[in-house]
Amino acid sequence: MWGVAVAMVVLLSGCGKPTHESVIKDLMGQMRKLTDVLKSVKSEASAREAAPKMQAIVKEMQELRKKGDALGRPTKEQEAAMEMKYGEELKKVTGEMAEEVMRVWVNPTLAGPLGEAIREFEKIK
Repeated sequence: MWGVAVAMVVLLSGCGKPTHESVIKDLMGQMRKLTDVLKSVKSEASAREAAPKMQAIVKEMQELRKKGDALGRPTKEQEAAMEMKYGEELKKVTGEMAEEVMRVWVNPTLAGPLGEAIREFEKIK
């Protein structure tokens, strides 16, 4: 019984308040998921299949944005540290995601089923 209690404390101790760094890491994870979902979109049928997945990812990204906003602006030191640690990776992930969003968005056959999710995604900025 005590072993289970100790294990729960250890597991839950990592679930503290969000930080700027945890939010950016989680956001990059969601961006990767979104990119993967969009890469799977090759036809109208696959776009319809991807729509609920994209909507769930976008909803999670919106929640992360709220968490980030609630934290306020990071200090200059925090910002510089995160830029050094995540800047290149974030640039790469953002570029790949933007490329896939544009590929789908400019194709009416693909964009139709994903239109609502893409419009919600555009509101995240």
